[in-house]
Amino acid sequence: MATAKEAIDTLPNNAGAVTLLGRVLAVGATANGVSSEERSSKTKQAKKVFGRALVMDPDYIQAAMALVDLLCANSDYAECIELLQQSLRQHNQDFLHTKLADVLSLDGKYSEALASYHTAMALNPNNEDAKVGLEKLEKRMRGVDPDLDEDEDPEVSEGEAADGSPDGAASR
Repeated sequence: MATAKEAIDTLPNNAGAVTLLGRVLAVGATANGVSSEERSSKTKQAKKVFGRALVMDPDYIQAAMALVDLLCANSDYAECIELLQQSLRQHNQDFLHTKLADVLSLDGKYSEALASYHTAMALNPNNEDAKVGLEKLEKRMRGVDPDLDEDEDPEVSEGEAADGSPDGAASR
């Protein structure tokens, strides 16, 4: 916190310095063991600081992405989506489309997420985050747990073989 405040004292009109303070506040807002009242207070402070950085420099993508992360951590998907769409109007970047798709997916807007992942892939076919996100979304849309590996059988518990016997003893 002291370093962030020192950066602001040195560069009071610098969006990067202000964003640094916002990041420190955001970490405090999302830390374990913080009371809900303190979390709410720090979240409001961090949002205000990130907003100040974006007023100073509306094109400062680091401030926008830090605010997006804070909003996602608080499940404020509508505001997060709006901010990402604003950022995309200024910066048509694959990583922004990927992040928007991630948030849309979290918000249950699968068809919109699908379109955003495809846009990210069109801009950068090597975008691994978009590939992984798209694969998970497609699994989710098929009703499959996206966090299970393809070759994992959800019906088989650990220490039990596929035939239902402990460690495959029946098949020996």
